[in-house]
Amino acid sequence: MTTIDKSSLEAPPEELCRIDGVAGILLQQDGQIIINDFPLNTGQTERIAELALKMCDGYRKARRILRQVIIGYPCGQLLVISRDDSQLVILLLEESSLNEASRAGSAYLAERTQKPLRLPQTGLRAEF
Repeated sequence: MTTIDKSSLEAPPEELCRIDGVAGILLQQDGQIIINDFPLNTGQTERIAELALKMCDGYRKARRILRQVIIGYPCGQLLVISRDDSQLVILLLEESSLNEASRAGSAYLAERTQKPLRLPQTGLRAEF
């Protein structure tokens, strides 16, 4: 994973930023951070990005698909949505917005990648 180059980052998607309780958005593809709107310092953000990447890679190596996972912390939750080589991490401060963030984040990531999900065991692809 490379360090965050703030000059090359994209703006976070408005549809995710408008959800109540969303405090930050991070998108990475192939280990490169593309969007970083986390209210954390660079080191903390890079550790979260690395955690999401390693978790998704671990599932991929075990020939399993990880689509979503929620990591709870005393101050909020991290919602990690994965699709192929992309991970979208949403920092939520309000639990009540989890379902809305999950739906909107999944739709955003699917639209952004605009390709079928690869199934690791068979090499087949699934359309959703």
